[in-house]
Amino acid sequence: EYPDLLRNIKSLAARYAASRVIIEDKGAGTSVIQDLKENSKLNIIKFEPKDDKQTRLITVTNVIEAGRVWLPKDAPWLDIFRHEIMMFPNGKHDDQVDSVSQFLHWAKTHPQLGDTGGIYVVYSKFNPHQDPLDWPLPPDIY
Repeated sequence: EYPDLLRNIKSLAARYAASRVIIEDKGAGTSVIQDLKENSKLNIIKFEPKDDKQTRLITVTNVIEAGRVWLPKDAPWLDIFRHEIMMFPNGKHDDQVDSVSQFLHWAKTHPQLGDTGGIYVVYSKFNPHQDPLDWPLPPDIY
C-alpha cells in the first residue's frame, strides 16, 4: 500500500505538471515527505496541521467567498467533488475537502507563490471536458 501511495503521488504530480506537492506532515505523510524529498525531484511542501479539518476549512472560507476559487463548468469528477464539499463535515468522505483547505491555507499564507492560477492554469492547458486521468503526461519529473 505505501509503495502504491508513493507511485500515485509521483504519477499525479507528473500528470498535472505540479510545481509543488503539499503533503500533510502527520501519520504516513511524514514518511512520504522524507521518501519523496530523498528519492524524487518533486518540490515537497510540508503541511503541519494545527487544527481539526472543520476549523481548517473555516479559516479559508473567505477565499472561497471572495470568488478566488474556480471550478470548471464541466468535469468528470465535479459532481463527486461538489457532493463531498456540500456534505462536509457530515459526509462519508472528506479527503478532497481537506486537500482543498490545505492548499488554500498554503496559498493564503504564501501569496507570492500561491496566486499564480493554480488549477486554473492546469485547465487552460488541457481539455476540461476530458477526464484528467486521460490528459497526456508531461515529461518525467522524478
